[in-house]
Amino acid sequence: MNNKGKRPIGKILMILAVVFFYLPILYMIIFSFNDGKSLTSFTGFSLRWYKHMLDSSDMMDALSTTFSIALLATFISTVTGTIAAIGISKSKKIVRDLMEQINNLPIMNPEIVTAIGFMLLFITFHVEKGYVTMLLAHIAFCIPYVMLSVMPKIKSLDPNLADAAMDLGATPWQALTKVVVPQITPGIVAGALIAFTMSVDDFIISYFVTGRGVKNLSIMVYTMSKRVNPSINAISTLVVVIITIVLVIINAAPALFAKRAKRNSIARRNVLVPAVAVVCVLAIVAGVVTYNNKKEPLPFEGQTLRIYNWGEYVGEHIIQDFQKETGATVLLENFDSNEQMYIKVANGEAYDILVPSDYMIQRLISEGYLQKLDKSKLNCMDKLYDAVKGLPYDPENEYSVPYFWGTAGIVYDKTKVDIKDLEKEGYNIFLDQKYNRLAIQKLCKGAKVLDCFTHTGSFALNAGIAGAQSVLGVDASETAVLQARRNASLNGLDGTVKFLCEDVFELLPELEEKGEKFDVVVLDPPAFTKSRSSVKNAIKGYREINLRAMRLVKDGGFLATCSCSHFMTYELFTQTIGQAAKNVHKRLRQVEYRTQAPDHPILWSADESYYLKFYIFQVCNDR
Repeated sequence: MNNKGKRPIGKILMILAVVFFYLPILYMIIFSFNDGKSLTSFTGFSLRWYKHMLDSSDMMDALSTTFSIALLATFISTVTGTIAAIGISKSKKIVRDLMEQINNLPIMNPEIVTAIGFMLLFITFHVEKGYVTMLLAHIAFCIPYVMLSVMPKIKSLDPNLADAAMDLGATPWQALTKVVVPQITPGIVAGALIAFTMSVDDFIISYFVTGRGVKNLSIMVYTMSKRVNPSINAISTLVVVIITIVLVIINAAPALFAKRAKRNSIARRNVLVPAVAVVCVLAIVAGVVTYNNKKEPLPFEGQTLRIYNWGEYVGEHIIQDFQKETGATVLLENFDSNEQMYIKVANGEAYDILVPSDYMIQRLISEGYLQKLDKSKLNCMDKLYDAVKGLPYDPENEYSVPYFWGTAGIVYDKTKVDIKDLEKEGYNIFLDQKYNRLAIQKLCKGAKVLDCFTHTGSFALNAGIAGAQSVLGVDASETAVLQARRNASLNGLDGTVKFLCEDVFELLPELEEKGEKFDVVVLDPPAFTKSRSSVKNAIKGYREINLRAMRLVKDGGFLATCSCSHFMTYELFTQTIGQAAKNVHKRLRQVEYRTQAPDHPILWSADESYYLKFYIFQVCNDR
């Protein structure tokens, strides 16, 4: 019976699979030619972002770094892995089995563990991180994949093949290159392709082993995660084109080699001589251009300035213009959080300029990681506004210079914000928790209140103003706690509202052991997750603090708890609180559910705009 053409479900699934894989790539290519910045609305055809890409030295440097390392790592790891696989195949069975298991270990090992291992290795042996360390790391993690691809092809060969070739007069080298290698070529090519793909795609290992401003495309895209530049579509399209060309060459290479094999050696020489001549001419031209481009030495020529800054904090042409004017080389690295920056500094990375937040400056000073400023070389201190100098984390500005630029303006909806409140409170009215802080006041009269993650004391002060019997505000930042105490003093609440500089995760169990109980507990933590990849850890954090807080609330007391991360969705946050209540045998009665203030609208077309979830619960023992 002929069933040909009678399997529509299979064809539909195949079409859906192709669409699933290639539609995003097609979408990206189309929007790389978009005239506007929108990633969803096509406003007209333009090569604007390709020009921007070519003008961006950062992007072009990242592109060249990515492919130069990928090609070198692929070549070296393919040669090394193939030779190693052939050598292992000739070993004793026990050695062969052991080496195969050792080879599988890096493949199965989590990439973050491998990355940290490489980083510690280079730090231990005082190897300066940069292009070479990234290349070495890529070669190291590519070799196991090459061996894994080549080994099955070697096992399928007749073990006496090389011996037979040598019996017929071949040297060991000829037996290897003309008999064995051609037989395992498909495995070698497959291993090389896997190595090339792994190298181009790698982020985690590259991020931990790089330095001196060396970035591949993955690192560059990561540092642009706060504000994605549409030109990333252009450079991604260029990568797709390059990969496509590589695949075409690989598939066309066998036919080309077959034709070339028919040519005689004279023909090869006829091609080689002109090629060598062209290379010599290009070298001469390059030397002439270099000589003609020599200019007078600039004031800081030959010096290097190493900067560690937040991603996307530097304008597009500032670095290039600075280098042209001074002659200095700027090596700019980016980080996404203070903690991420701290790891590199604590592990011995040295920079000329760091741009951390206030609490991290205080920590770096206390741990001896910052050098005092040479104020004789600074001409900006007298131009700074007095209010931003002498802050608690660095009272004498011995280690830091505060930075400000521009004027902030906020547009607001007069139909949703009371003009009287605006005139009275100014910018404070735009705080997204304003109305939530007012909401807890009705619970706090005569109450004993605990405010966790108090920062500068906003919830604690509102509780004190409402007539709380006592309020304890807790925060891990000494700078924030000092400001909170000043705020309490300004509001005449010194006697009622107290603040403690402690880690909330460590303090809550201590209060529970002491048998402390509170009428109201407020949890206003910072975002525990800023990406989808860390949501699982965030769930653990939210569950832990809510569980501990419920144990500290008196029977019938109140818990105000919130999350300010849009990755922690309403459903996920609600489920996490419910699980915490179940674990400590508490019944929750929802008193109120709130979100951010009206001037922070929730857009249904933008999930990230729905970031604040705020609950008020009455907590009762589960009888």
